[in-house]
Amino acid sequence: MLGRSVGLTKEKVEQLRNWKDSSVYNDEEKLILEYTEELVTNVRISDELYKRVADHFSTQQIINICFTSGISGIINRIHGTFQTDVDESTSSNEFVEASRGVLEEK
Repeated sequence: MLGRSVGLTKEKVEQLRNWKDSSVYNDEEKLILEYTEELVTNVRISDELYKRVADHFSTQQIINICFTSGISGIINRIHGTFQTDVDESTSSNEFVEASRGVLEEK
């Protein structure tokens, strides 16, 4: 739901679990998702992946991607620990309303 509230298309939300094989993500988006997945899974980024990321993004952009991934992880852990609901302003967003139930169905 949060992705929809910041402008991700319904198709991108639906295809997130299959991003590697999905045609809805462009090459740069797939590179960001690969970087994020490796960062979350392994904590460290391989030199090979960092080189590919650095070929496409500035140092500041890489910092932003890393920061966004980290903050998302913290927020997810807080919601998971306290089993909190999404706030009203997010859940009432028109994009979220249109996506309600999509992820729960999978």
